[in-house]
Amino acid sequence: MSWWLIEVGMAGADPERVAHALAQLTGQAVEERAGSVLGYAADEPAAAAAAGAIATEFGATVALATSPVGPADWTVRWREGLAIRHVGRLRLGPSWLLEPAPDTVVIDPETAFGSGEHGSTRGALVLLDRWLEPGGSVLDLGSGSGILAIAAAKLGARTALGIEVDEESAPIADVNV
Repeated sequence: MSWWLIEVGMAGADPERVAHALAQLTGQAVEERAGSVLGYAADEPAAAAAAGAIATEFGATVALATSPVGPADWTVRWREGLAIRHVGRLRLGPSWLLEPAPDTVVIDPETAFGSGEHGSTRGALVLLDRWLEPGGSVLDLGSGSGILAIAAAKLGARTALGIEVDEESAPIADVNV
């Protein structure tokens, strides 16, 4: 299968809205990078159609480019965009970039949501860092990877309970904990 990259440069558009629209159009995950949103389509016609729809919806507030994606070992290449994140008193990242330590949350991205890459997870981490009192309790509903419960424990929670009903995510959270 040959994939096509759709790169949407932000010239005034809201990246969250563009990312949502691109994910809806392609049915694929998107990646937000500084100043752009990247999406993928299964072939050239699908990439052109998605780019056209983005251009129609967002007009001059975006700059668009499509290009074929060459062959790649995606079992390794997906790791390239990940970095160590600093959120409050914590450092977050995958095991190939971080060693376990009291101030680190080591999360290897899997199929479960919550690696610290997405803005909503980082926002929740900021709130935990700001408002969690030592010895407090945290309930993480829809725990995904378990990142918030793990972070709460690192930040001094007496108890941190993550609840996840997704059959794929729960074992991943168990491993991360």
